[in-house]
Amino acid sequence: MCDRDQSQTELRAVARQLDLAVGEERLRDRLKLVWGPAVSTDPAPEAQRLRSAGATWEWAALGIVGWRFWDLHIGILPSGHPRFPFRVGLHWRACVDGLIAPVAASMRPRGTVTYSPVAEEYQHEVPASSPGSPGGPASAALSLARRVADTIPGAQPGTNATADPLFVNEGMLGWD
Repeated sequence: MCDRDQSQTELRAVARQLDLAVGEERLRDRLKLVWGPAVSTDPAPEAQRLRSAGATWEWAALGIVGWRFWDLHIGILPSGHPRFPFRVGLHWRACVDGLIAPVAASMRPRGTVTYSPVAEEYQHEVPASSPGSPGGPASAALSLARRVADTIPGAQPGTNATADPLFVNEGMLGWD
């Protein structure tokens, strides 16, 4: 199997762990799994910008219910590093920076905040425990998503974010 295929298989395993955990822990009213390849045709301006830049859709993410996905989510991306195959981080856009930046600054471990000009978002990466297995990045992403969801208000100001179309497709990954 080539590296890209293996990376996609490993990412799918992480996404499946996330999907199962969100369901088992009764978090579906707070968190939603979004699978990058499944939303690659999303008409949102953020998705259009990613397509135009030739960005990868090899990622999984946890959106926070009540918040527009593209404005705030927990991203899980392949890193290309053999020992630490995934990056996990809090991702947010400038429109919510005033609320989310202090949350990121108060988190432990602190991690590193960078700005992605392609995604037009801030990215606060955190270490994934047990990086060599799907459970490590999934656990890190769930822990981060819980902390964020517990800290921020339940709905993004000025939006009807509960109707985010990216959150409608339950079971979009088709685990069978």
